[in-house]
Amino acid sequence: LKDAHSVMFTFLRDGVPFYDRGLYSAWKELLKLGKIRPSNEAIDMHMNVGTQLIDRAKKMFADIVVNEIYNSVLSPSQAILMLKGYNPTTPKETVKMFKDVLLEKEKCITKKEVEILEETVGLFKKIEHDKNYQVTGTDLDRLIKNSEDYLKKIKEMFKEISESKTKDSIITSYNELLNQLKSLPGYQKIEEKELLLKFEMDYVKSGKLPAFVKESIKDIVKAKQDYDKGKISGTEVNKVLKEIRNLLSEIKTLRDNNILAQANRKKFSFSYADNKQAEIFSYDKKIILIDFNSNETFEFDGKQFKKSSIKKENLNDTSKLDNLKMSGILLDCAKICLKTDEITL
Repeated sequence: LKDAHSVMFTFLRDGVPFYDRGLYSAWKELLKLGKIRPSNEAIDMHMNVGTQLIDRAKKMFADIVVNEIYNSVLSPSQAILMLKGYNPTTPKETVKMFKDVLLEKEKCITKKEVEILEETVGLFKKIEHDKNYQVTGTDLDRLIKNSEDYLKKIKEMFKEISESKTKDSIITSYNELLNQLKSLPGYQKIEEKELLLKFEMDYVKSGKLPAFVKESIKDIVKAKQDYDKGKISGTEVNKVLKEIRNLLSEIKTLRDNNILAQANRKKFSFSYADNKQAEIFSYDKKIILIDFNSNETFEFDGKQFKKSSIKKENLNDTSKLDNLKMSGILLDCAKICLKTDEITL
């Protein structure tokens, strides 16, 4: 009541009590008699509210510029630069790169977009350094309109760049596929246009790979031709990229199996004493014996196999395997090391 809250006066003037111990009725009567009056402090407070709300409304304009419009323009600008391959930039660097790279060098934007970006970033700095800087409703309308125009242009650029990068990924993936094909045995000197056909002949028609690989190769060749003609669509790109990934996986499996087969041919595997398994091979110019039963490794010093500190899992680099010529001495030393009288191939 002292603060002259209008709700309290309405409550007393228009309210109908259902239960009252005397306080409400007394206040209601005092109000009718004009005995309840707002204090001077309450009157001053109500007077000051108007000025405070106007100041707050003005500050809200500045807050909208700082928190909404500024970020709605700056963040997409930084996204475009990152999409083009540049590292994340500061606001000052963003304006400079838009002007130097996108406007003057690549000419993919107009002077209008640069001016909008410059004005928005500049206004943000003014408000940041001068808390009393006034932003008018006219300024706000203009900034919002400029931001909408700016975002429309940026979205168009984003779509164009994304589609271009997606289409260009065809070439990157296609070249990677050719490089992987050339890693297969006997493919190093094959001409580019013959690689896929030879791969199909050697691995698909022979039954080493599933039949769907043939269709994948056909789609990949067509996609490359469409790309060269500039007629490839985004849907076709995504489909072919998936097929290239699948084909690369098949090639990797083939290569790994081939490497494994070559490695196994350089190892002398045998069993001893109730089918316990062991292996002798030359690794990094050292003759190694692995007893799979005890999981121990032994190294030949020219006279006998001695226990080695080398662990089995550290002998997986197939490039370090050498051809090994087995001899009766090696086999006899292996028998002594494994404490057996005979070995079985």
